[in-house]
This record gives sequence, structure tokens and C-alpha cells, in this order.
Amino acid sequence: MEATAAGGKIIAADWTGLVRVWTQDGKRAGDLDSNPPTIAERIDALNQRLATLQALEPKLNADRNQAAANVACRAAKVPPMVWPRSM
Repeated sequence: MEATAAGGKIIAADWTGLVRVWTQDGKRAGDLDSNPPTIAERIDALNQRLATLQALEPKLNADRNQAAANVACRAAKVPPMVWPRSM
């Protein structure tokens, strides 16, 4: 294992390729990938995630519209609140 301090962070790595980062006060800041995916691979993964989320959009919009309609319907059935007059 080797460690170094860089820009206020402590970075350590081991022979397995695991790279971890800590702040100077000892809090874990995260991990780094020693063999990150290529830009093309990242773009493909993000495009797949985008397609998944876009497929969910119509149902989420329908659910939101139904919830708004339910609120409006219930609000129409509730009589307005009458506050006592101040003397």
C-alpha cells in the first residue's frame, strides 16, 4: 500500500487496484476507479439510462395528473374554513 497527500486529500492504493480518498480530518471522500470505462462506454451507459428514464416518463406524468385531479376533487368537496372574527 502506498499513500500520498495531495491538495488536502489523502489518497491510498493497494495492489488490487483499489484507490481510496480521505479528507485530512479522516473522513472518507470516496473511491477512484483505477481502470475507468472509456468515454464511449460512459456515453453508451448514460444513453441506456436516459432511455430507461424516458420510458418511465409517461406513467409518471399520468400518475402526477391523477394525483392533481384527486386533490382538486377533494378540495371541491371540502367546505371553506370559516375563521372566527376578531373582536
